[in-house]
Amino acid sequence: MKHRFIFFTLTALLAIAAAWATLEITEPPGPVLDPDAMAYLGAGISLAGGHGLRIPSALWFSADTTAPLSHFPPGFSTTIAAGIAAGLTPVNAARFIEAAAAATTVAFIAFLLFEAGTIIGALTALTLLAVTPAMLIVHAAVLSEPLFLALLVCFIWQLSRTGERSRSWRRTLALGALAAAATLVRYAGASLIAALVIDAWLDDDHGILDKLPVRFRRAATAALLPVLSLGAWTFSRPPAQSGDRIRSIALYSGGLADTFVEGAETLGRWLAPNVDSLAITAGLAALTAVAVVTLFVHAANTRSTTPPEAPRWYRTRLLRALTITGCCYALILIVSRLFADGAIPFDERMLAPLLLLVTLAIAFSFGTLWQSAAWRSTHRVIFPCTIGAVAIWMYGAATVSAGWALDYRTDGGDLAGREWRISPLVDWAMHDGAHAPLYSNWPAAIWFHSGRAVHELPTTLASATVARFREKITREHGALISYATPSADIVPPDSLAKMAGLVPVASWPQGTVWRAASDSARIHP
Repeated sequence: MKHRFIFFTLTALLAIAAAWATLEITEPPGPVLDPDAMAYLGAGISLAGGHGLRIPSALWFSADTTAPLSHFPPGFSTTIAAGIAAGLTPVNAARFIEAAAAATTVAFIAFLLFEAGTIIGALTALTLLAVTPAMLIVHAAVLSEPLFLALLVCFIWQLSRTGERSRSWRRTLALGALAAAATLVRYAGASLIAALVIDAWLDDDHGILDKLPVRFRRAATAALLPVLSLGAWTFSRPPAQSGDRIRSIALYSGGLADTFVEGAETLGRWLAPNVDSLAITAGLAALTAVAVVTLFVHAANTRSTTPPEAPRWYRTRLLRALTITGCCYALILIVSRLFADGAIPFDERMLAPLLLLVTLAIAFSFGTLWQSAAWRSTHRVIFPCTIGAVAIWMYGAATVSAGWALDYRTDGGDLAGREWRISPLVDWAMHDGAHAPLYSNWPAAIWFHSGRAVHELPTTLASATVARFREKITREHGALISYATPSADIVPPDSLAKMAGLVPVASWPQGTVWRAASDSARIHP
């Protein structure tokens, strides 16, 4: 009882520390802002104002400057709207949601591994994740990942419950609710639905072909709530604008090899942090991967000093839950890249859930070995080498994370950076161009720092498209704000302006403001 009290007290303190660290890293000039953050924040503001889920940007040919939230699920924006309704600013609502999510993640990681009988494993997992750069990156930005990670850890904890609880309808409903919530926060949460169905099909006491009707019924019950929730959102959300260019079902095979190379580089940076040489990174990453596999093998063959009930159940259920969920997430990610959006990167943000799951497996295996006196005495060389390797990895990861943290605390990061905040282009949009409809290759940058909703630019320089764009911007007396920083999937704005016969009315090193010739004398910089 005393050890349990100490553990829960320590867990509460660590959860509070995680929430505080998240709030601290997102203090102004943070949090990190990117175009996705515009969708989350804008939709939250719109929903809180009673206008539904709408984002403050639209395609160039739209008569409106807002558009329905169609590319992202509603979960994160809805929680932001709830925070706004409670009196918080939109950015602070997002910050507090992510802080609460970080605390939840820490608490349930501790519960998960404590029930497995390895307090050392719980502390190891939390320490490793605390210095992992990918965890810092996603918690420092206005993104849905922190909330998704919290739901993911809660899902793994519930999926690993033991004994008769693993077959109860209450557990099935709880898992279904977690999978549904995760899917409404990130579409990748569909991986949790798949993992839930697979786990419901499995049975610890019978062969895979035994009791088929029972297995079918259990799998259908498990998937019912998340499928209904996802279906309700799919059929009730407003349709995307005509001509919208992403999340259309098709085969996106172009650049697939580059995407997998990016994924390999991301894993290399995780396994061998703070190493500049590509060859050294690859070598260290391979050695680390071999060490991790060796760790798993030894843990599977080592008897724990804890009561046998927890290791027996958790070596099966916990590692099974981590493996199934990790494989399902990786599969959903690959399928999404192939058939839903060819621009999905395999970067730290997309792979953060996988890194979390692998870290949990590593920490559990390490904790199991740590508690085995026989293993420590038998492997008198391997054991201290393992400790040394972990310490070296933690130093490298902590160094990288500290560098990112310093950048975020001093300059905000991404579109929250000084060059975006203090920009003459934003100043022009707020003052000289206050009454002109705006078009830009970076609508999010203008909205974040001026509050002005902005049209996107065309994705092609076809003569018919350019002619329609020229006619619309002239009719509306609009302005094209062209940032010198290129934007992916958008035509070069200066080329578009010249082909459309626009003339520059203001120019700075950061970019140029273009208008129709008939409007060039109406507003001056």
